Amino acid sequence: MASKETLGLGKKVLKQELSPINAKLDGLTTKLSDIDTTVNFLSGKYDALLNQLKDTNRKVNSHASDVAKVKENLKEMEKLAYNASSEVEQISQYLRRDCLEITGIATNAQCSAEAITKSIGEVIGVPLQDTDISIAHPIPTYKAGAPPKLIVKFTCRSVRNKFYSYRRKLARKKAKDLPHLNLSSEADVLVSESLSPFKKKLFGDVNKVKKHLKWKYIWIYNGRIFIREDEDKASFSFNNAEDLNKFNLEYTNRVCH
Repeated sequence: MASKETLGLGKKVLKQELSPINAKLDGLTTKLSDIDTTVNFLSGKYDALLNQLKDTNRKVNSHASDVAKVKENLKEMEKLAYNASSEVEQISQYLRRDCLEITGIATNAQCSAEAITKSIGEVIGVPLQDTDISIAHPIPTYKAGAPPKLIVKFTCRSVRNKFYSYRRKLARKKAKDLPHLNLSSEADVLVSESLSPFKKKLFGDVNKVKKHLKWKYIWIYNGRIFIREDEDKASFSFNNAEDLNKFNLEYTNRVCH
């Protein structure tokens, strides 16, 4: 049997041999503890970031809902504005229902707007009395070189309509051809409906389409604009920009097919 001294010496040697291993194990334990602490820290940070992300998403969704409501309200406001603008336009054109415009003759001290209107009436076969004219006066022009214009408001709608219907008898008539006015101007004399600024722009847009299509006829009746390709073709009428957009779309589709 080994002596006590031998056993003691063996334990001492074993302890010395195990000492570096124990030291490494202690180091690993410390590192594992540090890693565990780090993992717990990062896990806490992750949970905090996740909560922040959820909160941010809630806010984004809330803002998206608010933006959708604002867009919806904006569309409603645009619709109301469009309807209000349309109503104003209709009223503006309605107030002109008894009026006509005469182009090509300027007034002077010897030639009043009323006298010009009555002279035209005599030429086209619609004699006028003073009581048939409510008011007549020149329209200010802001475009250099634009022909002079007069606006005439009639007291009776039927007289106004007849005067307008007979305007074709002015074809090839010059200002100098009008009786009792003593004019020498070679300007053409034209009678047209009185249009609101919006309708004037619409007429210009429709006229561009008519010219592009090389159609023959364009005219106005009671504030509505009409075009027709030829005498034996159907006519199309326009009262607003939507009518023109619809015509362009439908006509293009018809041509394409």
